[in-house]
Amino acid sequence: MQIIHWPDNTIKIDWYNKPTASNCILNYHSNHSYTQKINVATSFARRVFALSDNLFKKTNKQKIYNILGKNNYPEHLIKQIINKTANTQNNLQPTISNPTDIPKYSSLHYIPNLSNRIKRSITTHNQNIKIAYKTTRQLKNTVFTNTKTQISAENRSGIVYKIGCSDCSQSYIGETSKKLSTRIGQHQSDYKRRQAPGPKTALINHTLDTNHKFDFDNASILDRETNVQKRRLLEAGHIIIHGKDAVNIKTDSQQISSQYYETINKHKTNISPKPKTSPRQHLHPPPYSNQTNNNYNNSLSPHR
Repeated sequence: MQIIHWPDNTIKIDWYNKPTASNCILNYHSNHSYTQKINVATSFARRVFALSDNLFKKTNKQKIYNILGKNNYPEHLIKQIINKTANTQNNLQPTISNPTDIPKYSSLHYIPNLSNRIKRSITTHNQNIKIAYKTTRQLKNTVFTNTKTQISAENRSGIVYKIGCSDCSQSYIGETSKKLSTRIGQHQSDYKRRQAPGPKTALINHTLDTNHKFDFDNASILDRETNVQKRRLLEAGHIIIHGKDAVNIKTDSQQISSQYYETINKHKTNISPKPKTSPRQHLHPPPYSNQTNNNYNNSLSPHR
């Protein structure tokens, strides 16, 4: 903001833009939802008008027009945004919210067409849930070099992991808040005591039924998530994707809401037999409501 001492001893303010400014905002052709692009452009225009006196409004309208045009926003859309925000500073009124109507917010990875359908499905059943989109590819992950020492796979915690069978194409998928090395050690201890009476995991049942052995040394991480509810949804999603190649108890994935189950099945990829060192695969978490989380959380045990 630029502060101007006017000849009549009054103070005027104007939005200040450095001569070296790149004037780059979210490009209209970028892979973001339409609402995100509109919100970014509208917030930019609103900020310009809010930080400037009416005396400079005409000049600032032209600046907004040029900057949005540089970022490929259509002319008719620019005019709509300018007309909508030109009198922002005179229309700011405090809003009084009802405590019972406080919305619940959640994020969802943006995938063209698919994300919009999922959002409509969620908000149709519960209009109090607000969905915000986020991108999977960020500048910090694609341009800048990460100079931090990478944590080894065995020392990562809050993960969804896969252990392949050494004698067939099947594998066991699990989730844990512990380090991968700690969880693998627990599986190895269970394997050594597999003949002892008591409840068995699906991994141990597979070894008992087939006399196979799992390749504990080449366990891989499928996903990372610190939130336990999201992590269990990720685990169930991977079980669905792997289908018959997963030795897990099938009820582990049947408690997911049918709309999520159908979405995952629709976009299921064929899982080929696992090599000794399988590449890391990713599954973005499906969206979820609190009701779905609670049902799912109550029906699944932490480790199977």
